[in-house]
Amino acid sequence: MTLKTALAGIRRVELATLPTPLQPAPRLSEELGVPVWLKRDDLTGIGLGGNKVRALEYLLADALGQGCDCLVTGAGPQSNWTMLAALSAIRCGLEPFVVCYGDPVADRGNMALHRMLGTEMHFTADPDRSSVDGVIDQLGTELIGIGRRPYLVPRGGATGIGALGYVQASVELAAQLSSMADPPATLWMAAGSGGTCAGLVAGAALLRASYDVVGVTVSRPVREITAQVSRLATATAELTGTSLPEPTVDIRGGWIGPGYGAG
Repeated sequence: MTLKTALAGIRRVELATLPTPLQPAPRLSEELGVPVWLKRDDLTGIGLGGNKVRALEYLLADALGQGCDCLVTGAGPQSNWTMLAALSAIRCGLEPFVVCYGDPVADRGNMALHRMLGTEMHFTADPDRSSVDGVIDQLGTELIGIGRRPYLVPRGGATGIGALGYVQASVELAAQLSSMADPPATLWMAAGSGGTCAGLVAGAALLRASYDVVGVTVSRPVREITAQVSRLATATAELTGTSLPEPTVDIRGGWIGPGYGAG
């Protein structure tokens, strides 16, 4: 059974406009002295666009399959992830609840979009981004207590199910690279919550891709995000019916700024 066939057997809601373009970056290529191509997953077609729509296709399908009536997730106050999660949840008939670390902020950017959508927002009053995790669980328990059926998703949609979106993207990318005489040797990406990187690592391994996946950490220590990506990649491969040996995960140290959208 091919990977494409295995993915076709896993429930998914179609949200994104796919395939997204693979475009050359001639001026950047000239500057760096190597050919550079950009996979334009900012053009997924939901809201202001963004790569996490791919994860939401599988996460929301799982939520609907479980009979959930609302989605609970969280991140930073200006998170693109929470914006896309809320918008996609509403599109699928689920009510969104979002937890942000820190204190309430002004209605601008993604916060303004949340207000227009009517997303119920919660703030942890703690600047530590990990404070979101406990409040997501707490809010889920409270919702169950009043008869709701919440679907809880960690920051960034970083679960084995969510990472399936980037196994699917790997199949898409393989088709785009197949016509190239000299395909890229490495695929570089930012690694934050780890879900996207895990899906690409699993996808590359399962497809025996010609490129290596390299993540650059943007929010966590290298050792922590390496372990996270390895765990998620293994779990994601298992969902496709494939046993993946311990994956090779290459995470490089990045520049971690003072906060989301600040620097």
